[in-house]
Amino acid sequence: KTVNGSSNYFVLISRRDANELPYSVDEILKLVNTTSKTINGRKSDRRFYSVTKPLYDHTASMLYQDLNVGFEVPDAVVVEDSKSGYQFYDALCNRLGIPCYTATGVANLKRTIHECPEQNVLAIGDGAAFGPYIEKVLGQRVYKNVRLFLPESFEWTLLQSGLIPSNDIPKILKDPSSYIESRDYLSWERFFTDVLIKYSADTRYAYRKAKLNEQYLRPQAMNAVANVLPECLKAD
Repeated sequence: KTVNGSSNYFVLISRRDANELPYSVDEILKLVNTTSKTINGRKSDRRFYSVTKPLYDHTASMLYQDLNVGFEVPDAVVVEDSKSGYQFYDALCNRLGIPCYTATGVANLKRTIHECPEQNVLAIGDGAAFGPYIEKVLGQRVYKNVRLFLPESFEWTLLQSGLIPSNDIPKILKDPSSYIESRDYLSWERFFTDVLIKYSADTRYAYRKAKLNEQYLRPQAMNAVANVLPECLKAD
């Protein structure tokens, strides 16, 4: 209740996942214990945490940057989305001849990965709100070869593809925080959805979240979106 509807930014220091809040994987930080300081000529026994670093910085680089190296076309794709995002990825996977599963929500992603019969799995989620779930999903690597692709959101991917003609979109994507009012948007995923709906409204790519516009499923559009995706999802 405190965060939702507030224009403030919050720093939460906790050991547990805050499942109540949609926060980005990139915003999970660790406090680094720097060397103890000397005070009045005596070495202090207090620990000083003066540096923060992304907790999943190394993991994040493993998530999607190495999808182009040593990871062939996956045996299956698991998508957190159950609406437009799933409809697009299901059509894309049909071109590649691999199954695509929907987790019908990010909270079910871990279970869906575990239950799908395939071993080499590419999981796709909205990075802007994936923070509370990343540790659980990465835990599936004990059982399967799992890779993650975490764009900000599916709508962000469509905006990044260049299909929507607007000079404003590249500026927004380059520096979203300059355009997002946190009082109005609890997560960036919602912001990118509104941007896509607004700028696509008068084009043939008018976007609806519940049902994907068939224009996005035409070969030219699918190829444009695929250029934003990992190499393993691009059809020859």
